[in-house]
Amino acid sequence: MKKETFKIYNMECASCVKTIEKVLLKTTGVHSASVNFVSESALIEFDEKIVSLSELSKVVESVGYHLEIGNRDIDKDKGNHKIVSIKVIGMDSPHCAMIVENAIKNLSGIKNVDVDFSNQRAKIVFNPSILSIENVFKVISDAGYKPIKEEGQVEEILDKAKIEQKKQMKELKSKLLIGGILSFFIFLGTFSELFQFVPKILTSNLALLILATPVQFWVGKQFYSGLKLVVKYHTA
Repeated sequence: MKKETFKIYNMECASCVKTIEKVLLKTTGVHSASVNFVSESALIEFDEKIVSLSELSKVVESVGYHLEIGNRDIDKDKGNHKIVSIKVIGMDSPHCAMIVENAIKNLSGIKNVDVDFSNQRAKIVFNPSILSIENVFKVISDAGYKPIKEEGQVEEILDKAKIEQKKQMKELKSKLLIGGILSFFIFLGTFSELFQFVPKILTSNLALLILATPVQFWVGKQFYSGLKLVVKYHTA
């Protein structure tokens, strides 16, 4: 028997504790399980000859939570392979998950990819002698998402995620504001016959082109990026 303490992510209420304990105690090889909501941790006594760390993680994830096993997350049957859990900011739909998964799978050295868009998380099994985690981060970033490696204190990881989400919201608000203002002037210039106060220069094709360009290619950049990713990673 082996007894270890693990970090648990995504617990939001006291009832989460009972849910996790219940599913763990039903797992073959688990002798006892005590989950602490305050410290966001679980003390598990288990037989490592019967149940592996990755199996414990999958059991917890099956009920919507994440059991962090960090550097211990390298099972004996994985050989030279390493498992890394990554928080993927912006991956908030099945389509996004498919794009991220296909992008990672295209890399040499990847053994397995498990993507969960509901928790914005990707668990990757790869060969570090062939592929570096930096390359994985690069393809996720190129796909239009922000990767954050889940290591260290839970609070630190959550802080990083919140910072990235705030940056995204700030950028979206800026695009909405500027795009709305430019679109208003485009509307006035396009339908100038309805508004007598519209200056003639605003009705010229050159002026409308100048106004429409940032709306089309800056505000609407994500739509063009999405089309590019659909073609590149064969998603729809």
